[in-house]
Amino acid sequence: MKIFECLQQLLDYIPKCIICQKELELRVVGSIPSRTNQQYFHRQNVCLKMFMLEDRLHSRRCKDFSLIVNPADNQMSSGKNLINDMLADSWSGISVIKKCKTCNFSITARHTNSGSKQSQKMDKFPSVELYSEELHYTMKKEKPVRIHKIYQNSARMTGESTIITVNHRQLREFNLDLSKIQDLNHLNNKIKTVMVFQ
Repeated sequence: MKIFECLQQLLDYIPKCIICQKELELRVVGSIPSRTNQQYFHRQNVCLKMFMLEDRLHSRRCKDFSLIVNPADNQMSSGKNLINDMLADSWSGISVIKKCKTCNFSITARHTNSGSKQSQKMDKFPSVELYSEELHYTMKKEKPVRIHKIYQNSARMTGESTIITVNHRQLREFNLDLSKIQDLNHLNNKIKTVMVFQ
């Protein structure tokens, strides 16, 4: 499985949308104990849009939360308590999502605690592991294409699974590394080649 030790590695991994070639947005998603309800099981979802400013990732203006991370070494200058609260959620943990503003393309990386409570407080943003890649678009002649790739690394399953449907017909699974795709034409050519041998 692909592990990103620092956020810069994730930023460098497929930096632009395969469909439109625009920069991908980065979001940090998780849940924290609710501030309004003191019951343990009540959680509040948090989604922070991040942007680069002076070699640091900053969360967009939000009245309740702030996060500033140096992507080169994952040092946090703001938001340590927020990240530790997110890590305390043993089921959802933290997801870092890269997605296109205009197209249906997203990359998700996660840090989970594998069902155990996070007891140690962290000063650095945790490393994240590649979890999924999703891409939806329409080929010529109105053929919808959907690519969904999942990376599993658990006690029950290890490996990767790719589901590709073209015009609502699932293709035979083949090794598709989206990080090696240059643009939409390159992807379409690869899919058409596989369709010939189906």
